[in-house]
Amino acid sequence: MNKINLLAPKKVEYVSQVGVEAWLEDFTQQSSFACFDALTFEFLASLSSLLMKDKRFNSVPELVALGFWLRKPNLDRKIQEGISTSNIEANADAKPKTTSKPLGTVVHFSPANVDTMFIYSWLASVLLGNKNIVRVASHESQSKILLLTLLNELFAEAKYAKIAERNIFIGYDKHSDFSMRLSKIADARMIWGGDQSVALIKGNPCKASCRDFCFSDKYSIAVLTQAELYTEPRKIANLLWRDTQAFQQQACSSPRVLFVIDDDIHDLSNTKRHKPVASNKEQSIEALLSDLNVMALADKNDWAQNNRANEHLVSIQSLAARKLITQRDQIVQLRNVSAIKLKALSSDLLDYHTGNGLFYIRRIGSIDELFTELSTCSPDKLQTIAISNLVNEIVENRASELAESPVQTLLQRLSEELQHRNFRIQALGQALDFSFHWDGYALLSELTNVE
Repeated sequence: MNKINLLAPKKVEYVSQVGVEAWLEDFTQQSSFACFDALTFEFLASLSSLLMKDKRFNSVPELVALGFWLRKPNLDRKIQEGISTSNIEANADAKPKTTSKPLGTVVHFSPANVDTMFIYSWLASVLLGNKNIVRVASHESQSKILLLTLLNELFAEAKYAKIAERNIFIGYDKHSDFSMRLSKIADARMIWGGDQSVALIKGNPCKASCRDFCFSDKYSIAVLTQAELYTEPRKIANLLWRDTQAFQQQACSSPRVLFVIDDDIHDLSNTKRHKPVASNKEQSIEALLSDLNVMALADKNDWAQNNRANEHLVSIQSLAARKLITQRDQIVQLRNVSAIKLKALSSDLLDYHTGNGLFYIRRIGSIDELFTELSTCSPDKLQTIAISNLVNEIVENRASELAESPVQTLLQRLSEELQHRNFRIQALGQALDFSFHWDGYALLSELTNVE
């Protein structure tokens, strides 16, 4: 028999096939909260405090990061930024005016490979007062178990009973018909996953007014300079590690391709920074990868696996068998981190990238060459561009000539080349920083109705 496993607010309870229709009807008939209700902020403050202070979460970087993200100053800033990129009006305290109303019932379908990433889209919907049903992937992980345990603990508190009643986390077999049932009652569907998974969910009948938010297959890159690799490989490694540690490089915003600008700016690095720690370009790349490997080996979670090198070898052999890489593409393989130095990047190479500590490294001569190469590599799937400090300086110098902001200048130029603006530009080390404008969706407006 098909069964739904209620993961929160109750620890384990089953709803049979017979009772599910009534259960869903009762859930959708509940009233919604007001947008940015005070009780919602209190609940999120409690969640943030426990994630940062409870020792259970110390060894789970993505949950600690979530706790920091939910701190009131950061959350207020994210809301302000989200409103500024939305078409909703705000009052003096940066909250939507009373003409903004919750959308209703939002159903979230979480991905298996980054199984706590759904929490961010859920947070957006909770803040806007919607009722939420979150389908949690069946894949088990320490981070998911800990997060659901904490949510159950908070939902059990009497003061948060109304929030608990309006936010349900469930699990069910992917071959059941519950995705179809949930789609029928959804006012919006937040669909995380690969292209095929997203297509399957979207194929379920839904209301004509239902809004779909699809977070499908994407890739992200980092852009740095040879000068920084000569002088600061450890600093660059630390920033890259920050962007790839959580979810083992599986998050759509974690860089998988490292573009290294190979122009003649070595003199600039010597005058502004430190003396070179590498004597040639190849040694600088190896120093970067060695530092990343040391961090991966020291990690207490899934990075320090004995079979990581074997996984990379299989991936490399698979790419070679498909003739996507050749003997001209150099390979560096360490225990937990590997890299392929490419002569050219392609969409097929991106499609077969497996993450888990594998990097493509592509040397380019200039920012202009970056634009050209990205325009031929599935530009519609580009999610985040993480840029280093020196790359930012290069962009700033060009922007000053045009009296424009550097990031906006880069965004405009890339938008023209790639013919879309659904990507983000972040500082290296901040690629995983979630915002309420994500994959082209202005969530703070699109998850509300303006009357």
